[in-house]
Amino acid sequence: MKKLSEKNFWVVFLIIIIFIGYKFIQLKKNVENCSKLLIECSENSFLSKRENMIQARRDSNELFSAYFQFQNILTTSLDNNAVEISELISSSKLIYRFSSFACDGCVENDFNILRKLGDSIGNENIIILSKYSNLKDARIYYNNLNFPFNFFNYGNELEIPIEKNTNDEPCFFILEPNLEVIFPYVSKPSHSIKSAYFQRIIQYYLH
Repeated sequence: MKKLSEKNFWVVFLIIIIFIGYKFIQLKKNVENCSKLLIECSENSFLSKRENMIQARRDSNELFSAYFQFQNILTTSLDNNAVEISELISSSKLIYRFSSFACDGCVENDFNILRKLGDSIGNENIIILSKYSNLKDARIYYNNLNFPFNFFNYGNELEIPIEKNTNDEPCFFILEPNLEVIFPYVSKPSHSIKSAYFQRIIQYYLH
């Protein structure tokens, strides 16, 4: 009887050892799998950040390197005089283009930014080029906002990509005396004078 009990003890002991060993192996595999998962997540996070940085750099390059030729359009002043755009561009001018269908709050935000830009680059270097089918409506809008910039209207679509590819969204660009367009930029509701685009514009005029 004693021998049988001793035998049972060692059988139970062996089973416990085998069970512990099995659980240890499982635990080790789980730890290895977790480690692999953490490494993969870390690598994916690094790659994601790197891809975002690359994309941001591409966007920045596209933002500040795109250019195209502008037509010598016939604009209309608020007192109803026809003026060729080339007559207004004796030096580099920042053009702000918006239509009567643009979001009022978006345009007002852009005008607040333009006022601050005017303090840095000079109001004389900013031209508002509206898109109204009725000059009277453009004149009323101008008088209501009371801003200190040259204001002209051109009711047709501009033959430039930035206007063709947007749905009446306001946009900015610099127009050179040779009628070359540089730094085209579609307005965003969330931007401010501190945004990269406007800081780049300020640097362009100050250097």
